[in-house]
Amino acid sequence: SDQAGKNEIDPAALLRADAYVCDRRSQCEKLGELRAAMEAGLWRERQAVELGSVVTGSTQARKAETDITICDLTGTGAQDTAIATHAYSLARANGIGAKIMA
Repeated sequence: SDQAGKNEIDPAALLRADAYVCDRRSQCEKLGELRAAMEAGLWRERQAVELGSVVTGSTQARKAETDITICDLTGTGAQDTAIATHAYSLARANGIGAKIMA
C-alpha cells in the first residue's frame, strides 16, 4: 500500500510467505503491508529483501518454484520514472499516443 493506515492484503499473509520483497524497508515499515503486520504483532523478524537487490541479482528472494512471495511496493520516484519511461518507449515503438506540447 502507499498510504499510512491503508492495507491491501491481510497482515497474516506475511507469516505464510516464504519470501518478503519490498521496495524500501524503511518506507514499508511506515506505509506498506509490513507496517500493518508489525502493528498487529504478526511480523516474525526475518530478512526483508529489497527489490533493488533482487533486480540486480545480488539477492535471491525465492528459493523454490513453490515459494510464496509477497512483494510490497509503496512506490518510489525511481519506480515511477522507470514505468513511465518504459510505457513511453512502447508507445513510440508502436506509433501510438499523442504528443502534447508544453
